[in-house]
Amino acid sequence: MVFTIGVALIASSFAVYPAYPVIALLPLPLDLRVALAVAASALSWGIFLIGTTLAGKQGVDYLKRLLIRRKAPPPI
Repeated sequence: MVFTIGVALIASSFAVYPAYPVIALLPLPLDLRVALAVAASALSWGIFLIGTTLAGKQGVDYLKRLLIRRKAPPPI
């Protein structure tokens, strides 16, 4: 169960990347947009690190195989 949660967190950390262009185009002062981009980046990396800790090396290897379109082995 912890493995599955870790892999899900790793994968979901990549969901923040589409937010960067949206943040850049918001009608907000530049300082606020930069702060939002830094906060989004910190959130993404934080989720990734927590997921990596939970999934361990096995989870990271599993996700790599899954993302490069090879057939991923069933999780243990």
